[in-house]
Amino acid sequence: MPPGLGGQVRLLDVGPAEWLVVSDILDAPTLQNSLDRHLKSSSLVAVDVSCGLKALRVEGGDARELLSKGCGLDLHPHSFPAGRVTRTRFAQLAVILDCIDPAPRFDLYVGRSYVAYLESWLTDAAREF
Repeated sequence: MPPGLGGQVRLLDVGPAEWLVVSDILDAPTLQNSLDRHLKSSSLVAVDVSCGLKALRVEGGDARELLSKGCGLDLHPHSFPAGRVTRTRFAQLAVILDCIDPAPRFDLYVGRSYVAYLESWLTDAAREF
């Protein structure tokens, strides 16, 4: 984590040598500039994908059960605890699923062009709750 960004960003390990840096506090240009400064002397590169991805938050007592309807992952707290991140197929879409805390609270990162579909899918799937 670059110095000075602790507590302001989350570093999501989404694949071999690939991370997604997210923040609810910093805007994309500020985060990009900070990462660029700190990565300048390394072989790593930061690419701003904020225009391509959108995050949807799902939280509450039935969040795990709701999300289980859309993917084949075991979302039980012992198998998918807070801090766990993975890429998966969800409702026929490629998403990054991030368990933020055990409340439970999840963020789903999806391609921006699929947001309306995913919101509609989640709304329909949540009707039983």
